[in-house]
Amino acid sequence: RDPAVRLWAAASIADRGAAVVTPHVEVFAKMLSDPDPELRRWAAVALAGAGEAASPHSRELLSALSDGDPRVPVEAMRSLAVACPDNIAEAVEVLMEFLKAEDVDRRASAAKALAYAGLALKP
Repeated sequence: RDPAVRLWAAASIADRGAAVVTPHVEVFAKMLSDPDPELRRWAAVALAGAGEAASPHSRELLSALSDGDPRVPVEAMRSLAVACPDNIAEAVEVLMEFLKAEDVDRRASAAKALAYAGLALKP
C-alpha cells in the first residue's frame, strides 16, 4: 500500500486503453475518493480510457466534478463525456456553478472541463 507504488501503478495503466483498463474499473472508481489528488486524477483518466465500461460509475464521476484539486474535475468530465453521455446535462449544471466561484483555479478548471461536454455529442 505504498502511495508511490499505487500512483505509479494507476498512471501506468490509466492511458493504456479499454482492453487494459476495463478489468480494473471498480478499483479506479474507488480511487476517485482517495486522499491523494494525483491518484484521483489518474483514476478519472483511466475511467475515460475504459469507455462505456465505466458507465456504472457515473455517480462517482459526477461527484469528482466537485473535487478540490482543479485537475480532477477536468478528467472526470472527459470520463463522463466518453462513458456516460446521458449524464452530461447534469455535469454541465454542476460545472456552470463553479464558473461563478471566487477561486480562479476553480473557474479555470470548470471552463476546461466544460470543453469536454462536446465529446458526448453524437454526430
